Amino acid sequence: EERMNQARSTTQTVDQIMYRYPITITENNSTMKALSKMREHRVDSIFVTDEDNVLLGVVDVFDIDQRGRHNVPLNELMKTCVYVPEKTKIRDAIYSIMKLGYRNLPVVDEKNRITGIMTRAAVVESIYNSVWNEDETSNIKVPDVVQTTNGDEAVPPELQQVLEETESQEELETVTKPVVAVAGGDSK
Repeated sequence: EERMNQARSTTQTVDQIMYRYPITITENNSTMKALSKMREHRVDSIFVTDEDNVLLGVVDVFDIDQRGRHNVPLNELMKTCVYVPEKTKIRDAIYSIMKLGYRNLPVVDEKNRITGIMTRAAVVESIYNSVWNEDETSNIKVPDVVQTTNGDEAVPPELQQVLEETESQEELETVTKPVVAVAGGDSK
């Protein structure tokens, strides 16, 4: 089983774990339109494409802020961005995400059209899944995983209420997919 998980992590490609439909904007738009779209989608950078969705570059809020928020065409402000082809093996893309400090990488098809985005969270989830498969986590009971730093006597009231509600149920719900949080880094 462990060998199967390791094999899966070395043969999976980024298109299998990427987030589809990344936030993009065409190069003929202005910085104000880009800011509006970034705010709407709650992101701090946006990928710039041509009319055919071919990836051209990236702009972030800090680039726009440095230019004094003037209404500048994006093709004058965008930076070159690093990307990965869809069929790149995950283990090969991990270097760019983790070692080089990128928070995310756009994923492109054979015609350089952006098809998705690979994030640190997706990488961590993939690594997590290759180490622990779902079968190993499906039998974990909520009270078995919840602990406090002060011991059982000092359980915070809101946690105590959750534990009591969970214990009163006939059967405890099981954890099937742990939440993985990833601290952000500087975008490149």
